Amino acid sequence: MVQSLGVTLGVIVGGGWAWYRFLVQRASETALSIDLVITVAPLTGSHASLVFVDTVLQNSGNRRLIASSRRPALPSEQRSNGASYVGESFPHALGLSVRRVTPKDGTLAISWESYGVKTRHDMDRDLSLLELYERTGQPFWLEPGEIIHFGEPFLLDQGHYIARVTFVGKRRGELWRRTDRFQVPVVTPENDAH
Repeated sequence: MVQSLGVTLGVIVGGGWAWYRFLVQRASETALSIDLVITVAPLTGSHASLVFVDTVLQNSGNRRLIASSRRPALPSEQRSNGASYVGESFPHALGLSVRRVTPKDGTLAISWESYGVKTRHDMDRDLSLLELYERTGQPFWLEPGEIIHFGEPFLLDQGHYIARVTFVGKRRGELWRRTDRFQVPVVTPENDAH
């Protein structure tokens, strides 16, 4: 009698704990923090600057986060934060886009569809930060609490720029984005002297 009461009490407490973890703490949900650290270094004898974009990913959830291995457009869906991504396609599971901000008719125009940024690969394109994984067929994942850096250098002329990182996860609806701005200053002889 005491033993079966103990087992019953254990099942109730265990069930309550599971309910608390999965519904209240959302232990079954994935979470990702994305940070962009951008450094700009003017190059001596050049009108361009070396720009380094360090993308920092941290799995801030309680479960493994796996990058998508396919690149179709996401179906129309409403994210919990209210953002809607309707039929937008993502060419890379972890993509980096850098775009120059240009004035147009009194407003600022940023075109994510134009490929006008030269990369170290000397190509106009969005970059896959998981290129090594994609070429070798290896899956990419982050364990809970894991932090990883992906760095990409750019050679850019003076101006204002926007950098955007997009991560598409394997599970339905897993999409995270981070956007930041930076400026490449005009390189003058005074700046060149340092």
